[in-house]
Amino acid sequence: TEIRGLTGPIKFHTGGFRSDFAVDIFNVNEKGIESVGMWNSTSGLEWRPQITDAVGSSNAIANQTFKVLISL
Repeated sequence: TEIRGLTGPIKFHTGGFRSDFAVDIFNVNEKGIESVGMWNSTSGLEWRPQITDAVGSSNAIANQTFKVLISL
């Protein structure tokens, strides 16, 4: 089954599960929100290497509460 959604086609296979879709993976740190990878149902996980700066890192986001939004 395939329907047209706001972001493009939405497909379901015969078992009722979604197929042919992608999910972006984000990391929240003191620099803000950074895209660190992607997962899709065709090729699996695609991880983007990150350059980290351990010297002078801040604990500005330590002990904070964040809301996480997952949208498919």
